[in-house]
Formats: sequence, C-alpha cells, structure tokens
Amino acid sequence: MSAFQISSTLQSYMFSQGITWTLLAAKGKVAGPIDVCRQQLTVEVWPNVVYVRLEKNAIRRECPWGVSTFISYKDYLEHAITEAFTKATGIKTDRISVNYFKVQSATDPKRKHSLMLEKHGISCSCMRYQWLDHRIWCEAPHLYKLIKENEILQGQTPCHHAAAVLKWLDLKNFADYFQEWPTIQGQIINEEDYEDDEDYEDDEDDEDDEDDEDDEDDEDDEDDSEFYG
Repeated sequence: MSAFQISSTLQSYMFSQGITWTLLAAKGKVAGPIDVCRQQLTVEVWPNVVYVRLEKNAIRRECPWGVSTFISYKDYLEHAITEAFTKATGIKTDRISVNYFKVQSATDPKRKHSLMLEKHGISCSCMRYQWLDHRIWCEAPHLYKLIKENEILQGQTPCHHAAAVLKWLDLKNFADYFQEWPTIQGQIINEEDYEDDEDYEDDEDDEDDEDDEDDEDDEDDEDDSEFYG
C-alpha cells in the first residue's frame, strides 16, 4: 500500500514528526529526544492509517534500534484533543457579546483571535482552525469521520482557542455545547432584539430632536415676521 497525498500543512498540524515521536514514545517504541532521529524517521500518511519507519542506527545511544509500525488516526486525533484542552488552560478569554469571544494567542500575547458561537460549533479565526476546518474533509476523509464520531468533539475542529471558550462557558466537552446550543441561541436572539430596540429608541430620539429644532425654527420665523411686519 502506498502513501496518498495530503498537504504539508495538514501533515504538520496533525501528523508531524514531533507528534509521531510522542506517540511512539508513549507506546515504548522509541526513547530519547527526536533531534538525532529526524533524518532516519519516515512518516507516511495513508488513507486510514499512518505508517512509521525509523532506520536502525547504532550511533544513536538512546534509541539505536529500528522501528517499523503503524499508528492509527485515532491516536493522532486523541493527541490533538489532549493538546487542545491542555493549551486552553490559562489562556485569557474575553466575552465581547453573547456569541462573540476574543482569546489571547498562546504564542503572541499581544494578539487575539476572534471566536463565534455557532450551531455547528465554535469557529476560530486562527490559521490552524481555518486550515483544518476547510481541508480535513477533502484531504483526510477518515480523520474527518473520526472527528464527527468522537464523543468529545462531536464534529468540532480541534482548536485550543475553542477549548478555552468552552471552559469559559463551564462546559466539559463539545457534546455539552451542542446540548446547550438551544439556550445559547435563545440568548443570542434576545441580545439582537435588545439591540434592535435600542436602535429604534435612538432613532425616535433623533426624530424628536429634529422636531424640536423644526419647532424652534418655526417660532423664530414667526418672531421675524412680527418684527418686519
């Protein structure tokens, strides 16, 4: 079976050498840092599984042996979920409105990402979310299927900014979010109605001000006519 083509960006986000090494280490198949092994490590993403090969090299002190094994998409997805919820801890999260949040970037504290509460999940403006959300379904259909079936995600694209908002909402997982969505949607509608009412009142106030100005102009005209009469 030969490897099929996925983008280098998707591979770096979901199937990178670093992630693969972490999974291999957890399974007891490798040891030590990855730095001395990168040149001998091959990660091939296949349609339903990932094939990993590490060449044998006696020079490597901590990991001289070779490895030839398969890692499931499920393992990679569970790693992405764990990483998302771990990174979400401690990230500054601000609620701007009922369905609009700003979340601080983990790599650049001066930068904030925009997130929206929506029916299909929590969308994020970060590059990782945008790329995965738009590309997984066509580049890695099996991974997309697993995301939809996952008990924690329920179709939500893995993103630590979205996980931060989820924690702010005091929800444990995205399954809880989707159960809570009717309530959230009701709050969004109420906020929009309130804003519409405020806009209407502002318009009425503007009209009243215009009427008052017109009345004052009329009175001034009457005074002028009496003066020149």
